[in-house]
Amino acid sequence: MIQAAVQEDSSQVRRYSGMRRGFGLAAGATLAFLLVIAAEMDHPLFLVDDTVAGILGAIVLVIYFVKRKEISVSALKSQSNLFFGLLLVAYVVKLVWIGIEMGDPDAVGDDYSSIVFIIVLIANRFL
Repeated sequence: MIQAAVQEDSSQVRRYSGMRRGFGLAAGATLAFLLVIAAEMDHPLFLVDDTVAGILGAIVLVIYFVKRKEISVSALKSQSNLFFGLLLVAYVVKLVWIGIEMGDPDAVGDDYSSIVFIIVLIANRFL
């Protein structure tokens, strides 16, 4: 009975650790949107989505770094949920900004990748 509980905890720790790593990778990729800011300086409104996504990605990475040694199931689960929420907000903002940047093909080009990132985030969270 105790061995089954330990094995179940071990399985959950592996699952949520992997999920947390996946969100960490997505957050690292999200930092790339901060580089786009220089190209969109001529339209201040176009900077909002990239700035929000980059900042939220950086926040996820900071939390990941600070809490990387926490390996209890409850800590890993709460971190995974937090990372999912922050990154989902980042990519939904990018998705909404497609409508705002639609008139400028150069500005809207990086926003379409948010569709792929949302799919990856949802798959990482629920699969």
